[in-house]
Amino acid sequence: ARHMQGNVSQAAKLLTEQAQAERLAYHPPPPVRRPNIILVVVDALRADRLGIVGYGRDTTPYLSSLQRSGRLEVVPRTVAACTESYCGLMAILRSRPVHMLTDKDLSLHEVLRQLGYRVLLALGGDHTSFYGLRDAYGPADSYFDGSMARGRYANDDEALLDHARQ
Repeated sequence: ARHMQGNVSQAAKLLTEQAQAERLAYHPPPPVRRPNIILVVVDALRADRLGIVGYGRDTTPYLSSLQRSGRLEVVPRTVAACTESYCGLMAILRSRPVHMLTDKDLSLHEVLRQLGYRVLLALGGDHTSFYGLRDAYGPADSYFDGSMARGRYANDDEALLDHARQ
């Protein structure tokens, strides 16, 4: 068991060193006009039940209209990096498979900031208390999650609509 622990800690050290080297080596391209980026992540959503990817019922009418007008591009095949929310979200934001995640990885937020974007997070549910996700996301220019909702349950998605109306 001691030998195995040594291998695991050595692998973690190498991953952390690699992540730090990648952060130092990243240099953003020169500024150009950049479109807004909206990343929508939905927990427990089955792709095989979405009208925009071929399900028989139009379960996504608004997204379907965006797709028809050419304002929405659907990625043909996506696969979850992890079945748990925390590691799945971290894999998205750090562009790493779960077994290679470290707290030193260059994050999507960092890259977007270096490209001149502001990072605005509006999240359904309580990401502040759920395994410290808020801290794991890193700094944001604006942050809202369900734990901050007034007069609503933390997991009530209407809180996001309330926030967007402000």
